[in-house]
Amino acid sequence: MTTIDKQRQATRTILLVSYYPPTRRHAGGLRLLDLYSLIRELEPSIRIDLVTCTDSMSDAMTDADKAVFDRVFLLSRDRFDIQGLLDIGALSNAHDLADFQYWQSGRLIRDFRRRQKARIIFSPMESNARAFLTGLRTLGRRGGLRTLLEHGAIGLLELYYSWQADAVQCVSRPDAATMAACLPGTRVLAIETGLSAIEFPRLARIEPACREPGEAKKLVFVAYFGSSNNVDALRWFLDKVHPELCRRVAGYRFVVVGRGSDTLGLESGDQLEIRGAVDSIEEHLLQATAAIAPAFSGAGFRGKVVQYAAAGLPCVASPLAVEGLSFVDRESILVARDAESFAEDCSALLTSRNLNIRIGDAARRVCMAEYLWENRRSSVASLYQLGAPHKQTGEIS
Repeated sequence: MTTIDKQRQATRTILLVSYYPPTRRHAGGLRLLDLYSLIRELEPSIRIDLVTCTDSMSDAMTDADKAVFDRVFLLSRDRFDIQGLLDIGALSNAHDLADFQYWQSGRLIRDFRRRQKARIIFSPMESNARAFLTGLRTLGRRGGLRTLLEHGAIGLLELYYSWQADAVQCVSRPDAATMAACLPGTRVLAIETGLSAIEFPRLARIEPACREPGEAKKLVFVAYFGSSNNVDALRWFLDKVHPELCRRVAGYRFVVVGRGSDTLGLESGDQLEIRGAVDSIEEHLLQATAAIAPAFSGAGFRGKVVQYAAAGLPCVASPLAVEGLSFVDRESILVARDAESFAEDCSALLTSRNLNIRIGDAARRVCMAEYLWENRRSSVASLYQLGAPHKQTGEIS
């Protein structure tokens, strides 16, 4: 056996099974690109195979996205099963670790374990189990029974798939706490989503953000409006808070940024600007005066709060939006519990330059200290067993 053959034999292998493709065009896909770029940085010799769907969403992977992985296998949704993986050769090699991302991928775990003895991680992304419990608390105030029941049904599947895995990865601490409480004896770890240097190349640098509030009174809301949770939050703000700010703050303008916002039947006007998808979120954050993060349902990691903070942009958020995050009310964020206090806090950030800068600068410091992917190195290394002595491929850890 040659030296090269021995090196190849010693290479650790990971199979990533992701129902949605890892792309820069959606938050979950961007998280996976950042995560697996870090994995490759931590262990350069690692081999990473990817299996994903071609038609689970409209965004196809670019060549730059595919470059993160050694082999990319594409399946249609109707072939996203073990037989599909076998047919395209994704299981032709044994893997040391298999990472099943999104709850839809979890249904492959049982059949995969029958064929390979890899260590299995299950990552549901946003936890439907937690979303269900959150919905129980808010039912009757916001959200519908149908959505609640959907979260409950999917949440039960998440727990079942988690029980089959060797470890569970969650994107937020509250999600992890819920899953751990439901799964005693299962290793559950929160690896919170870090600020992406791919999407925010300027803001992810350590030097201070170059934002200046100026004379503008521009309030921004950045979100993905294919999510009913974000649509509900936007409509609540437009109905309950926006009219009050129009009366209170001279020169006020509300800017809505994100995919799907231009398909909601809302029209831009003197005090409302609907931008839809944009090429650079960074520029819109740096041009804004303040930001909002209303959230009343759902789960997962509220990445928009971290993105605002990276720009030194002060934010008014609902309690659910900051649950599990390290931002402190009245120090690095303003937490508003109803429409009246939401309007008061937004008005204060738009009209008081000193308050605006104090809250924004503190938020930026929290972001740089805790929400860069660099801060996740030890957790990622531990969960994916990077840098550990290599075991024979197929050996259960």
